[in-house]
Amino acid sequence: TNPYIIIEDYAFANCDQLTKIIFAKESGAVVKNHAFNYASSLESIENLSSVRSVGDYAFANSTIKEVVTGENVTYGEGVFFKSSLEKVTLGANSTFGLGCFQSCLSLKEVVMPDDGNVHFGITCFAYCASLEIIDLTKVDEKIESQTFYGCKSLKVALLDNVKVIGDYAFARTLISKVDIPATLTTLGSYVFEGNW
Repeated sequence: TNPYIIIEDYAFANCDQLTKIIFAKESGAVVKNHAFNYASSLESIENLSSVRSVGDYAFANSTIKEVVTGENVTYGEGVFFKSSLEKVTLGANSTFGLGCFQSCLSLKEVVMPDDGNVHFGITCFAYCASLEIIDLTKVDEKIESQTFYGCKSLKVALLDNVKVIGDYAFARTLISKVDIPATLTTLGSYVFEGNW
C-alpha cells in the first residue's frame, strides 16, 4: 500500500465484513470523514500511530478493542464514537475532537503519554460507562465542557497542573472526592453536578 494514501470520505463505510486494517509502518496516510464508519466487524487497526490525520467519525460504530494513536496528530469529531474500545494509548502533542471517544461503553483504560500536551474536545469521553480512573496531569492545562459527562463508573480524576475545567466536565460521575490543584484558575458551572 502507498504509505501516503488518502482514504476519502465514506470509502469503506458500511463494509460489514471488513475485520482488519493495516497501515504502512512509516505511513503518512490521511483518513478522511466517515471512511470506515459502520464497518461493524472491524476489530483491529495496525500502525494507526503512523497515520498523520484522521477525520470525523472515521472509525465510529466499529468493534475495535484497542488502539495506539500517533504523536502530533489531530483526530476529528467522533472518530471512535460508539465503538467497542476497551483500551486507548494516546500519543503526545495530539488533539482529540468533540466526542472522539463518546459512548465507548467498554472503554476501561486510557494510557496517557509521558510527554503529555494532549487536548480533549467537548464531550470527548462522555458516557464512557466503564471508565473508572483518568490521569489528566498530561493534558494541555484545560478540560473542556462535558468531557467526562455521564461516565457513571468514573471515581478518580487526577488533576495536577490543570488550569481550566469547563462546565459539566465531570457531571453525573461517581467522583466524590477532588483534590483541587493550586494551578486551577477557572472552575466552570455544574462541573460535579449530580455526583453527591
